[in-house]
Amino acid sequence: MYGLSTFPAAFYEHVSQHLLSCNYVRCESDPCSFWRRQGEDFLLTVVHVDDFVVATSSNELLDEFISDMDRVYVASVTPDAQHFFCMQYSDGMAA
Repeated sequence: MYGLSTFPAAFYEHVSQHLLSCNYVRCESDPCSFWRRQGEDFLLTVVHVDDFVVATSSNELLDEFISDMDRVYVASVTPDAQHFFCMQYSDGMAA
């Protein structure tokens, strides 16, 4: 499927519909960003082709996000991402 030029758009549409059905909200200013609030806690995810970056204030919301994705997709989780869009970020700690 990766060789198909239509794969990214088709996958985004499928993921988008799935996230919306799981009560995530699509960001109006960035359609690749979805968020969900639960009380004081917040989860934000950004979709890039078939990768997701997730930021959250709650381990419970993270577990729910992973569970929501696992219901439809085979996913692997990298809890300590160091790169995104080929840019390295630093958390201020020396390596």
